[in-house]
Amino acid sequence: MMLPDPTLASIGYPVTIKNVNASNCTVASLGGGLIDGAATQTLTQWAKAGYITDGTQWLSV
Repeated sequence: MMLPDPTLASIGYPVTIKNVNASNCTVASLGGGLIDGAATQTLTQWAKAGYITDGTQWLSV
């Protein structure tokens, strides 16, 4: 799953992802943005995560 480029989204822009697949889902950001300082984040089956952008990267909420 790809998050939008954090530099192109408005500061505070929210995104919620829920993994409904039977396997793990890798979340990454377009444009090379980071997620809490990491290149990717993994969600297990049925896990969900919320993110907001600070204009440079994605932050988990």
